[in-house]
Amino acid sequence: MKFRLLLFILLTDLMLPLHLNAQSTKQYVQYLKNNSIDIKVTGADWDKVADSSIYRSEIFWVGEAHAIQYSYDAVWILFRYLHAKTGFKYYLLESGYFSELYLNKYFDTGDENYLKMVFNATKGTMGCNKDAYEFYRKLYSYNQELDKENRIEFLSIDIEHQYVETDQYIRSLFDNRDLPKDSCDFINIFLSKQGEYKNLYHKLADDMKAHPDKYQTILQNECFTTWYLVRNINYLFRAHNSANFDKTRDSLMLENFKIRLLTHDFKKSKAFAYFGTSHCYLDKTKQVDWIASLIKKYSPALKSTSIMMLYSNCKRMIPAWLLRKTGHLRISKNKDFVNVTWESDSKNILRKSSGEGYTLFNIAKKGSIFTSSKKFVDNIADAQFTTDYYQYILLIKDSPASIPYGN
Repeated sequence: MKFRLLLFILLTDLMLPLHLNAQSTKQYVQYLKNNSIDIKVTGADWDKVADSSIYRSEIFWVGEAHAIQYSYDAVWILFRYLHAKTGFKYYLLESGYFSELYLNKYFDTGDENYLKMVFNATKGTMGCNKDAYEFYRKLYSYNQELDKENRIEFLSIDIEHQYVETDQYIRSLFDNRDLPKDSCDFINIFLSKQGEYKNLYHKLADDMKAHPDKYQTILQNECFTTWYLVRNINYLFRAHNSANFDKTRDSLMLENFKIRLLTHDFKKSKAFAYFGTSHCYLDKTKQVDWIASLIKKYSPALKSTSIMMLYSNCKRMIPAWLLRKTGHLRISKNKDFVNVTWESDSKNILRKSSGEGYTLFNIAKKGSIFTSSKKFVDNIADAQFTTDYYQYILLIKDSPASIPYGN
């Protein structure tokens, strides 16, 4: 009898967590189904999920996993809807000032060679893909239909990742200038190694700081551009030399944001920010305070909404050098990119709750199960919950990987 009683208790203890887990999954699905729409459906009732407070936000963060094909179609739908509702002016770039300059030239002139310059400079990265290229082309056409005073402007806050191309641009700014004999020697120095760029730009930044009048005289209206580019090349090397690249990079993004605040009114003009997933977290994770969180703390008057793209059974294009560097896969030396499976839908909760197309979920409504959940956030801090990081989920299903630009 005692043996049977002990066996019953043991089996009950084993089955109870399974029951609670199944019940919990059911509760998630029920909540999500009741608070979702398929944004791919023409005439979808956005008011079912879009709380009116979203339109009062000044920054709309959209987090993506780079190089997943359907992400660009989904963000295009989301972009047009939010712009129609709010008329935001700025498109925040997860790119350096170099990209901002050329993308704005593309928007101003319609000359697609400027767009090609940006993509040629970023070859070998996840962002350099055909879907992203076509997204910018559609964005240009959309922008042309707007009144000139309402047209969208690109604005970068990232460090300068393409330092070789940025170096060439900086040198071009000194062309045909009256250069004093005791300075600007870097113009004639050939650079071939990362360490050479690092040392030269450290010295150049120091010289610009020590002799601002000299560079103002030389560069005139290009002085700020040069200073800002030089600063951000140095920021790149600082981030690479730090113990925590992500933490340092995003803290330096905040320093750039502070500079942009001096000449751009986010309160009045609003911004759309399409960044990698974690950058759009509105609170600190265990190891990193990401840029959306840092801006929220630095400028509490600027209200932010964050929409996180999550993925079910998708493929992602990854540069081979990145996978080799992390040691995850052995790859043929002849391959520049590989496609890997990308999955962020724990236990298919989102898939079970979704429509046919791209499903937008509001996870922050009153009584939401996510206010006491830790699902769908990487390295979530101990005292935090999902809705501390974002308010909406946009599910992408069964997407192929993007195709590298130029292939």
